[in-house]
Amino acid sequence: MKNLILSITLVILLIPGCEIAAQQIDNETNNKTNDSTTINLLEELKFTVVPSLGYVEQNHSFTEANLLIGYVGGNNYSWGMTGIRLGVESNLLPDNDQIIAPKIGFEVAQLIIITRLSFIDYIKGNQSELRIVPEVGLTLLGLVNITYGYGQRINATRIEGISAHRFGVSINFSPTVFKQLINFRGYDRNMTL
Repeated sequence: MKNLILSITLVILLIPGCEIAAQQIDNETNNKTNDSTTINLLEELKFTVVPSLGYVEQNHSFTEANLLIGYVGGNNYSWGMTGIRLGVESNLLPDNDQIIAPKIGFEVAQLIIITRLSFIDYIKGNQSELRIVPEVGLTLLGLVNITYGYGQRINATRIEGISAHRFGVSINFSPTVFKQLINFRGYDRNMTL
Protein backbone atom coordinates (compact mmCIF):
# COMPACT_ATOMS: atom_id res chain seq x y z
CA MET A 1 0.00 0.00 0.00
CA LYS A 2 2.85 2.38 0.87
CA ASN A 3 4.50 1.66 -2.48
CA LEU A 4 1.30 2.51 -4.37
CA ILE A 5 0.87 5.81 -2.52
CA LEU A 6 4.54 6.63 -3.16
CA SER A 7 4.16 5.81 -6.88
CA ILE A 8 1.04 7.96 -7.29
CA THR A 9 2.69 10.84 -5.40
CA LEU A 10 5.75 10.61 -7.66
CA VAL A 11 3.58 10.70 -10.81
CA ILE A 12 1.68 13.74 -9.50
CA LEU A 13 4.94 15.56 -8.67
CA LEU A 14 6.35 14.88 -12.16
CA ILE A 15 3.26 16.21 -13.99
CA PRO A 16 4.20 19.93 -14.17
CA GLY A 17 7.69 19.13 -15.45
CA CYS A 18 6.34 16.82 -18.17
CA GLU A 19 3.92 19.49 -19.43
CA ILE A 20 6.66 22.16 -19.47
CA ALA A 21 9.10 19.83 -21.29
CA ALA A 22 6.49 18.93 -23.90
CA GLN A 23 5.70 22.62 -24.51
CA GLN A 24 9.43 23.40 -24.93
CA ILE A 25 9.79 20.59 -27.51
CA ASP A 26 6.73 21.93 -29.36
CA ASN A 27 8.06 25.52 -29.29
CA GLU A 28 11.48 24.42 -30.61
CA THR A 29 9.79 22.52 -33.44
CA ASN A 30 7.71 25.58 -34.36
CA ASN A 31 10.79 27.83 -34.29
CA LYS A 32 12.77 25.54 -36.64
CA THR A 33 9.97 25.35 -39.24
CA ASN A 34 9.77 27.99 -42.00
CA ASP A 35 6.93 26.55 -44.10
CA SER A 36 3.69 28.37 -43.11
CA THR A 37 1.54 25.29 -43.83
CA THR A 38 3.61 23.20 -41.44
CA ILE A 39 3.55 25.92 -38.79
CA ASN A 40 -0.26 26.06 -38.94
CA LEU A 41 -0.48 22.28 -38.57
CA LEU A 42 1.91 22.29 -35.61
CA GLU A 43 -0.08 25.06 -33.96
CA GLU A 44 -3.19 22.86 -34.19
CA LEU A 45 -1.51 19.66 -32.88
CA LYS A 46 0.66 19.97 -29.79
CA PHE A 47 2.87 17.21 -28.40
CA THR A 48 2.21 16.98 -24.68
CA VAL A 49 2.09 14.78 -21.59
CA VAL A 50 -1.35 14.84 -19.97
CA PRO A 51 -1.97 13.53 -16.43
CA SER A 52 -5.24 11.73 -15.76
CA LEU A 53 -7.12 10.48 -12.69
CA GLY A 54 -10.12 8.18 -12.72
CA TYR A 55 -12.46 5.66 -11.18
CA VAL A 56 -13.26 2.17 -12.53
CA GLU A 57 -16.05 -0.16 -11.36
CA GLN A 58 -15.69 -3.90 -11.99
CA ASN A 59 -16.90 -6.03 -9.05
CA HIS A 60 -14.53 -3.89 -6.95
CA SER A 61 -13.99 -0.16 -7.12
CA PHE A 62 -10.61 0.87 -8.53
CA THR A 63 -8.88 4.24 -8.71
CA GLU A 64 -6.44 4.99 -11.51
CA ALA A 65 -3.61 7.41 -12.30
CA ASN A 66 -2.34 7.74 -15.88
CA LEU A 67 -0.15 9.77 -18.20
CA LEU A 68 -1.24 10.26 -21.82
CA ILE A 69 1.81 10.89 -24.01
CA GLY A 70 0.80 12.15 -27.41
CA TYR A 71 -0.92 14.93 -29.29
CA VAL A 72 -3.62 17.35 -28.24
CA GLY A 73 -5.40 19.70 -30.61
CA GLY A 74 -7.37 19.91 -33.79
CA ASN A 75 -9.28 22.44 -35.83
CA ASN A 76 -12.84 23.74 -36.09
CA TYR A 77 -14.09 20.32 -37.21
CA SER A 78 -12.26 17.90 -34.92
CA TRP A 79 -10.62 18.41 -31.56
CA GLY A 80 -9.26 16.05 -28.91
CA MET A 81 -6.36 13.88 -27.73
CA THR A 82 -4.49 10.92 -29.17
CA GLY A 83 -1.59 9.00 -27.66
CA ILE A 84 -0.08 6.27 -25.57
CA ARG A 85 -1.56 5.88 -22.10
CA LEU A 86 0.62 4.62 -19.21
CA GLY A 87 -0.90 4.10 -15.80
CA VAL A 88 -1.79 2.07 -12.76
CA GLU A 89 -5.08 0.98 -11.18
CA SER A 90 -5.65 -0.19 -7.61
CA ASN A 91 -8.58 -1.17 -5.42
CA LEU A 92 -6.76 0.44 -2.45
CA LEU A 93 -7.74 -2.37 -0.05
CA PRO A 94 -5.54 -3.64 2.81
CA ASP A 95 -2.43 -5.66 1.89
CA ASN A 96 -3.95 -9.17 1.57
CA ASP A 97 -6.83 -7.98 -0.65
CA GLN A 98 -4.99 -5.26 -2.54
CA ILE A 99 -4.88 -5.49 -6.33
CA ILE A 100 -2.40 -3.31 -8.24
CA ALA A 101 -2.65 -3.16 -12.02
CA PRO A 102 0.00 -1.47 -14.19
CA LYS A 103 -1.25 -0.81 -17.72
CA ILE A 104 -0.28 0.47 -21.14
CA GLY A 105 -2.63 1.41 -23.95
CA PHE A 106 -3.54 3.69 -26.81
CA GLU A 107 -6.31 6.30 -26.66
CA VAL A 108 -8.14 8.35 -29.28
CA ALA A 109 -10.61 10.94 -27.96
CA GLN A 110 -12.19 13.24 -30.56
CA LEU A 111 -15.03 15.68 -29.85
CA ILE A 112 -17.54 13.35 -28.10
CA ILE A 113 -16.24 9.81 -28.84
CA ILE A 114 -13.40 8.02 -27.07
CA THR A 115 -11.83 4.64 -27.82
CA ARG A 116 -9.02 2.90 -25.95
CA LEU A 117 -7.15 -0.37 -26.16
CA SER A 118 -5.21 -1.34 -23.03
CA PHE A 119 -3.12 -4.21 -21.73
CA ILE A 120 -3.59 -4.49 -17.97
CA ASP A 121 -1.68 -6.78 -15.57
CA TYR A 122 -3.73 -7.26 -12.38
CA ILE A 123 -1.42 -8.32 -9.53
CA LYS A 124 -2.65 -9.69 -6.20
CA GLY A 125 0.05 -11.16 -3.98
CA ASN A 126 1.95 -13.59 -6.20
CA GLN A 127 -0.90 -13.95 -8.75
CA SER A 128 -0.93 -12.09 -12.07
CA GLU A 129 -3.92 -11.85 -14.42
CA LEU A 130 -3.20 -10.24 -17.80
CA ARG A 131 -6.10 -8.77 -19.78
CA ILE A 132 -6.60 -6.97 -23.07
CA VAL A 133 -9.30 -4.32 -22.63
CA PRO A 134 -10.98 -2.47 -25.51
CA GLU A 135 -13.07 0.49 -24.31
CA VAL A 136 -15.48 2.89 -25.97
CA GLY A 137 -17.45 5.81 -24.59
CA LEU A 138 -18.31 9.47 -24.49
CA THR A 139 -15.93 12.35 -23.92
CA LEU A 140 -15.86 16.12 -23.82
CA LEU A 141 -12.89 16.92 -26.13
CA GLY A 142 -10.84 14.31 -24.27
CA LEU A 143 -11.13 16.09 -20.91
CA VAL A 144 -13.90 14.13 -19.17
CA ASN A 145 -14.38 10.53 -20.26
CA ILE A 146 -17.08 7.95 -19.51
CA THR A 147 -16.22 4.50 -20.89
CA TYR A 148 -17.40 0.91 -21.02
CA GLY A 149 -14.85 -1.84 -21.54
CA TYR A 150 -14.72 -5.60 -21.82
CA GLY A 151 -11.57 -7.23 -20.46
CA GLN A 152 -10.56 -10.54 -22.03
CA ARG A 153 -8.13 -12.68 -20.01
CA ILE A 154 -4.95 -13.56 -21.87
CA ASN A 155 -3.45 -15.99 -19.33
CA ALA A 156 -5.00 -18.80 -17.27
CA THR A 157 -4.81 -17.08 -13.88
CA ARG A 158 -8.07 -15.72 -12.48
CA ILE A 159 -8.09 -13.19 -9.66
CA GLU A 160 -11.36 -12.85 -7.77
CA GLY A 161 -12.83 -9.36 -7.98
CA ILE A 162 -11.79 -8.68 -11.59
CA SER A 163 -14.82 -8.60 -13.85
CA ALA A 164 -14.86 -8.81 -17.64
CA HIS A 165 -17.18 -5.78 -17.73
CA ARG A 166 -15.91 -2.41 -16.54
CA PHE A 167 -17.27 1.13 -16.39
CA GLY A 168 -14.90 4.04 -15.98
CA VAL A 169 -14.87 7.79 -15.46
CA SER A 170 -11.64 9.74 -15.95
CA ILE A 171 -10.47 13.33 -16.14
CA ASN A 172 -7.49 14.39 -18.27
CA PHE A 173 -5.78 17.53 -16.96
CA SER A 174 -4.65 19.29 -20.15
CA PRO A 175 -3.98 23.04 -19.97
CA THR A 176 -3.99 23.10 -23.81
CA VAL A 177 -7.57 21.79 -24.02
CA PHE A 178 -8.77 23.94 -21.09
CA LYS A 179 -7.38 27.00 -22.87
CA GLN A 180 -9.07 25.93 -26.12
CA LEU A 181 -12.43 25.58 -24.33
CA ILE A 182 -12.07 29.05 -22.83
CA ASN A 183 -11.19 30.55 -26.24
CA PHE A 184 -13.52 28.27 -28.23
CA ARG A 185 -14.26 29.77 -31.65
CA GLY A 186 -16.76 27.16 -32.80
CA TYR A 187 -17.39 26.59 -36.46
CA ASP A 188 -16.41 29.02 -39.21
CA ARG A 189 -19.43 31.34 -39.49
CA ASN A 190 -18.22 32.70 -42.86
CA MET A 191 -18.12 29.26 -44.46
CA THR A 192 -20.58 28.76 -47.34
CA LEU A 193 -22.24 25.43 -48.02
